[in-house]
Amino acid sequence: MNDDGKGRHALYGGATEVEYSLSETLKTDLSAQVLRDDDPDSTVRGTPALGSLAISWQSDSNTQFDLGTNLGLNKAAPDIEAFAGVSRRF
Repeated sequence: MNDDGKGRHALYGGATEVEYSLSETLKTDLSAQVLRDDDPDSTVRGTPALGSLAISWQSDSNTQFDLGTNLGLNKAAPDIEAFAGVSRRF
């Protein structure tokens, strides 16, 4: 749905990721992502490219903690974003 709530447009992308296990419970990954938004609103339209570096620690078989950063690879992407997360299987 377009930002104005009327009509539809194409939004698509692709991503790739390489993950490396530092130990049985600690992993790091490097990823790249490109998105395309063909919204008719020129302030939304763009093709941001992002790179990401993250680390995850699995404290037990049901809990994982993540820390990372996204880096903008072109002008259409934010310069830098940090993220953190917790995943719990139940």
